[in-house]
Amino acid sequence: MTDNIEKLIGDVEKMLDGKAIKNRLSQIKIHSFRKFAEESELNFTFPLTVIVGKNGSGKTTVMKAIKLLSGREIPQDEFFETIIDDGGFQNADISYTLDGQVLHYKRLRGNEWGKEGKIPEKFSVTYIQTKTMVGAIDKSFLYDDIGKNTSRTQKVEYVIKQSKKLKQNPRRTSERKERHFLNGDAVEAINYILQGNIKSIEMVRHKYYSGTWGTSIIFNDGKQYSEYNAGSGEFVITSMVDQIQRISAESILLLDEPEVSLHPGAQKRLICYILEVIKKKKIQVIITTHSTSVVEKLPKAAIKSFRKIENDIIIIEEQVFFQNAFLELESDLVDKKHIIVEDNMAKKIIEKILRVEGLSELLQVEFYPGGASNIKQYTILTYSKTRVDNRFIILDGDQRKEEIPDFSKIPEIDKTEKYMKDVFKKAIGINADKIQWGIDANRKAGRTNAQQEIELILAYLKYYKDFVSFLPQNIPEDIIYDEARLKIIVGEDGFPDVSQEKDSKKKLKKIADTMGQDIGEIEYQLIYWFAKQKNSDYQYILEMLKAIIER
Repeated sequence: MTDNIEKLIGDVEKMLDGKAIKNRLSQIKIHSFRKFAEESELNFTFPLTVIVGKNGSGKTTVMKAIKLLSGREIPQDEFFETIIDDGGFQNADISYTLDGQVLHYKRLRGNEWGKEGKIPEKFSVTYIQTKTMVGAIDKSFLYDDIGKNTSRTQKVEYVIKQSKKLKQNPRRTSERKERHFLNGDAVEAINYILQGNIKSIEMVRHKYYSGTWGTSIIFNDGKQYSEYNAGSGEFVITSMVDQIQRISAESILLLDEPEVSLHPGAQKRLICYILEVIKKKKIQVIITTHSTSVVEKLPKAAIKSFRKIENDIIIIEEQVFFQNAFLELESDLVDKKHIIVEDNMAKKIIEKILRVEGLSELLQVEFYPGGASNIKQYTILTYSKTRVDNRFIILDGDQRKEEIPDFSKIPEIDKTEKYMKDVFKKAIGINADKIQWGIDANRKAGRTNAQQEIELILAYLKYYKDFVSFLPQNIPEDIIYDEARLKIIVGEDGFPDVSQEKDSKKKLKKIADTMGQDIGEIEYQLIYWFAKQKNSDYQYILEMLKAIIER
């Protein structure tokens, strides 16, 4: 197996584009359900979906709703109402799009739901909830009552006596015992995730402790030991992998907080393993998590953020960069000041200046794919909403538009919806209506919340004014382009005429192609020379970086 998550993601993206993998569940719509916004929508656009959010943000509720598609449960078994808890399901309606067809579960009255549509044939859902996993011995000690006022010593003696039955008739399954060995692929996966050296693993599900079903695991790494003397992570991962290895192709796998009992490195390898399984079995996987290690480096198509707004209303934000998900998880990883740029060349230039000036430990530069449009529509929106003060955006010079006014000098009566949208268009360069503000409204149904939208636009513009800067030239290649230096780097003989090329990027490509030289090496040499010369553009960027550090 590989730790190269970028390659695995690329492989899955290619399979998705080539329709070798498809999301059988493509959408869920939630209407009037607990504290979700009245019309909530969750779209599945990548074979791996990771739902992040704080406690109580509705992640497990959505997983339970998807679990209903297994056909083994009915809504009232998951979403029931009692005298002390009305459930919050008045007029509730959950709709799913499965293989292009729509299925509805609708609440009719207390603890009674109706169903419209059918679950497709050969539609399989596996739900794994790691926080409920406990080994047979711990289960006996913690939950099973083998006698009144039983002491710890008596419980231990009972387990020792009963455990002898686990080795009786080792090849047989009975009414009180089911057993099997994990195959080689499963053991290999477990060793990869945990970085272990286990040689064999036997799963035994039995009723030998107090007459209720429990799971014992017998590990062998040269010595034999049970799940009781293994780490809790070993038990969780073994139980999880055992189930995952046996699920059918083209099914749905639900993992509720799979990071339980796993250290960060194991969490990252678990995600790599999951991506490998997606490739092999062409399954759709949906995960809930509180872990930055799980969400790190995933594409924005895979990340859904469940966030509480005013009055604890839960909204679903899609197309979220993993760095933004860190904010919702209140991760310490966002304490360091970060600079986000729209292209890799800008990242290289700024990082070079930081190294030359000895400032690399104070600022971290990150390139967000998707260009300025994605940064404006998603990243800045998230930062302005969450009042982030350690994230700074540096855009290319061609993104500089009109200055944002000082709103403290604008009378409140003049800050109308039209005025704010006009300012937004002129300063940001895109229409405010293209932004998914996440307001408590439903534009499709004709319900708007103009005041809330004005406040969000105002917060966005204030963040943009305070935290967004621009490079001194239209594109980064303009900053480093030096034709005299280029002739020294590649030689003058055969140097092409680039006067007709529209910008420096195209000029560099033509020079590299004509001279038969690697464009990456040419760019490296130009950046080196730029940093050595320390011209006016260098000084402009340096002062911009120092201002960020001093804030």
